[in-house]
Amino acid sequence: MTMPVGGSRERIAFLDLARGLAIVFMVLQHAVLIFATDQGEHSVLGKVVLLLGTAPAAPVFLFIMGVFLSRPGVDVRWGLVRGLQLIALGYLLNLLRSTLPSLMAGQEAVILKSPDSPLASFWVIDILQTAGLSYLLLTILKTAVPWRWGWAVLAGAIAFVSPLLWRWGGPAGGGMASGGPEGGSSFPCFLGLSILSRGWCTASICWRLKTGAG
Repeated sequence: MTMPVGGSRERIAFLDLARGLAIVFMVLQHAVLIFATDQGEHSVLGKVVLLLGTAPAAPVFLFIMGVFLSRPGVDVRWGLVRGLQLIALGYLLNLLRSTLPSLMAGQEAVILKSPDSPLASFWVIDILQTAGLSYLLLTILKTAVPWRWGWAVLAGAIAFVSPLLWRWGGPAGGGMASGGPEGGSSFPCFLGLSILSRGWCTASICWRLKTGAG
């Protein structure tokens, strides 16, 4: 991640490694889901890849994004630009991996488990859209809640409210914002915002302790 002018450019090797591994595992997981046969998907190796690409990958990726957002020198304008870039990249990826191939080759070429129409596949909410929107919201909200311990409370409150949203709104309402067992996004924004805010809160406390700011 490129920091804004005046910000800290020091790399944190273990965070870069964890983020890189999370991306690799997510790519491998998608490859197994899309291209592997049933026998391959249900093999020991397939199950290991699917495990590493689901629960450990996306939360780690989002948590580390929150950590980097807390670094000194990250201003509001840079955070907003970064969030918009992630959203744009997410839809560009949808266009290249699903929508255009489906339009060029016909419906028979629609990727397995993708939405029925090429246009619908373009609007799929994936990890980059969730990360970008969560990044935007966190950048805005952190200016309104400067108290670092307040972010621990806010992160817990978001995680608590998410199940209520999908219970009341269903897949057509709260589901897109919070996921849920009946549908909605595979990468719900409220959950992404909760994980990002936990990373931001944890890292901001660590930064202050390291610099002796309390």
